[in-house]
Amino acid sequence: MQTIGEKIKKLRKQKGVSQEETAFELGVTRQTVSKWESGAMQPNAESIRMLSDYFAVSPVYFFGGEQAVAETEISQAVTEPAHAPAFALAPAKDKKRAFIICLFLLIVSVIVFTLFMLGAIGYGVSYFTTNRGYYTVINPEVKPIFISCLIGSIISFGAITGLVVALINLRK
Repeated sequence: MQTIGEKIKKLRKQKGVSQEETAFELGVTRQTVSKWESGAMQPNAESIRMLSDYFAVSPVYFFGGEQAVAETEISQAVTEPAHAPAFALAPAKDKKRAFIICLFLLIVSVIVFTLFMLGAIGYGVSYFTTNRGYYTVINPEVKPIFISCLIGSIISFGAITGLVVALINLRK
């Protein structure tokens, strides 16, 4: 039974492409392809998906699923043109786009949080310190606005926290 690396090498040779070309199409380095083929390193799930798309075989083929794709289908598939190189780079582009969107949402959330906090502080001061002559009374008319601002600031703080976590995960 062939290893994953041997199958990658076999498909690459049948397709008539070098390790450099394969690496470029998959968005990895030539050394990574070399390590896969030698068995020094195993491709992760995303790499298996890209390899199966690039060589037009089922992902099951790499894990011993010889019956998953007939040998004639493999030969026919590897002689057909590959997907555009942009497809292999799409995950990186999607990650960059997601990062930019999260960054934009983070900035908007910080602005919203600041506005809610300013409202909560302003209405809170008005709510708790309305002076009526010689004594201080609580102004009941301001209470709903104060509570709304406080809840809004808590929700926007939660959004900020979630976006920061998303940004940290996207940078990995």
